Amino acid sequence: MSDLRSAPVPPLRDDDHVRNGGEGAPLVVFYGDFACPRCAIEARRLREQGTGVVFRHFALKAKHQRAVALAQAAEAAARQDAFWAFHDALYADQGRIDDPHLWARCETLGLDL
Repeated sequence: MSDLRSAPVPPLRDDDHVRNGGEGAPLVVFYGDFACPRCAIEARRLREQGTGVVFRHFALKAKHQRAVALAQAAEAAARQDAFWAFHDALYADQGRIDDPHLWARCETLGLDL
């Protein structure tokens, strides 16, 4: 017989972005694409519930042309301790992820372009 149980939760990595939830909140490993509307909905739901999140990039360039550029921009924001602010801003405004809006968002967050 085959073992059809789920794989164990992968351990935290050095390149993970971790947002702790409320006291006793579960920690969810979230594989996300910043150009994905479904990811945006789920990210907002997790934030509103106070769930802890480990974010890992799952940029699907074949499905979302801007996915890789947005993931790279998020990593640049992370180097300036602004990953979660950038994450939230991208998912809050999925209709404006092209370059002019992306650069304006970086300036609003005070990021070094």
